[in-house]
Amino acid sequence: MPTSLCGKVLRISPDDGSGIPSNPLYDSNDPNAPISKMYALGLRNPFRMSIEPGSGSTDPADGNPGIIHVADVGWGTWEDLHIFDKPGLNAGWPLYEGLTEHSGYQNTNATNADENNELFEDNCVQPTSFDDGSILPENRRFIHNRPEVAWRHGNTPEARVPWFSGSTATDPLINDPGSPTTGINFNGNTTSGGVYIVGNGLGSSMNGKYIFSDYQRNWINVATFTDGSQNWISQIDQIAPSGYGDGIVHLFQNPLDGNVYYTNIFTGTVRRLSFDVPVWTVEPTDMVVECDGTPDPGGAYSAWISSFSGSVGCGSQTLSNNGSALSNLCGSTGSETVTFTLSDGCGNEIQKTATFTIIDTINPSWQIMPSDFIAECNGTENADFNTWLNSFSGTDACGTATVSHNGSGTISCGASENVTFTLTDACGNNISVDALYSVEDTLDLEEIETLKIVVSPNPAKDHLIISGLRSAALLTIFNIAGQELVTTSIENTQRIPINFKSGIYLLKISSDNGSVVKKIVVE
Repeated sequence: MPTSLCGKVLRISPDDGSGIPSNPLYDSNDPNAPISKMYALGLRNPFRMSIEPGSGSTDPADGNPGIIHVADVGWGTWEDLHIFDKPGLNAGWPLYEGLTEHSGYQNTNATNADENNELFEDNCVQPTSFDDGSILPENRRFIHNRPEVAWRHGNTPEARVPWFSGSTATDPLINDPGSPTTGINFNGNTTSGGVYIVGNGLGSSMNGKYIFSDYQRNWINVATFTDGSQNWISQIDQIAPSGYGDGIVHLFQNPLDGNVYYTNIFTGTVRRLSFDVPVWTVEPTDMVVECDGTPDPGGAYSAWISSFSGSVGCGSQTLSNNGSALSNLCGSTGSETVTFTLSDGCGNEIQKTATFTIIDTINPSWQIMPSDFIAECNGTENADFNTWLNSFSGTDACGTATVSHNGSGTISCGASENVTFTLTDACGNNISVDALYSVEDTLDLEEIETLKIVVSPNPAKDHLIISGLRSAALLTIFNIAGQELVTTSIENTQRIPINFKSGIYLLKISSDNGSVVKKIVVE
């Protein structure tokens, strides 16, 4: 009966106790009337009630104080947990106890003076679906808003939840085939309410769950909630067995430490539910290593990702990570940020993120380093200069190295050019060196009859023969970069073995009469 304050959830102004205008049956002509204060109805003995933290609106005009959990003490058969997530809902007492009709009040032909003297049983019928949001708030009182779980009195564990077979309301046992809720069945005689858990004070697995108890049986259970679009509870598990407490009448959470406390009325004590969260014994930390040209330098990544550990206080531990592969950066470097998860046997977990990075801070090194070179005027000055410019190379421990220079590429007899060569690896580390290239017309001396000095074969493979010498001479062979490779005494037409890579080489032939430079190609 909306005109009575009995069995109601009242929503009133803290200033003067009047009803809030956004209440479902608010009467602006009489804001202090019971009907103006009523938010929900149909309760027998709502011993404990709480609002789910973080739900609802702080603006009274929204008419949404939040999701309300109500522990309603039953009469002779059932204990109820109701969840009111919108205004105007009707928990059904006394027409219903638990999820089903109460035979002592149904079919009594009693009329409801607040509803045009219609029969009480016609004013609150069983629902045909979970959809109560499409019903206007002022009309929701005509539909039974069933409890989210009801447990039976007596010695046999029996807990039932709301469901439907088509459009017919049903009340399957927890864990039965077709039941939306898994877990344990339990019994009791006096619900004493519960607390919605926020945070990880009891472990991450408890965050967002609802812990509740029974004053007479003194067990503590935990309910896992759904989004409420159908039934509200997907699973119920036991935290403490029957007889654990001594007249539990209240549970609450300390917002400072996240722990849950409960009151034993028979012993006058307040006790705490404690929990040993998983802890790292070797906590994941970042690691940086120098590259060596392999995907995993010295096996460092493999060792790193498996080097962390932890301990748990509930069941066995599981340590996992989401590592997959290092990202490709420059050269053979890379990085990966990995999330490590330490879980216990009760579903609680902690996480730590760490990054493994392969870096390259070492400069490349020269294989063939640029050095000063003097070339002879021979009509191929530019070609020889460009061959020299591109004849140097280097290596890098983490990948490839590239040579660049600022050479012009053109030069004439009697000229010189100072060139800066830079050796750079894939990560941008570099070294530079300067070398002077000069073209002079001083190598062929008149005393040597240049045209009579013949080097064959040219191109050459494994030997040379120099003819046209009038006496013994000194042969010096240079690569195109100007590096001296061989110096040896030779005679006219002597077979001179060589073992060079393919390329262009310079031969300086010196005798008492002077010297001359010849160019050969080795295939």
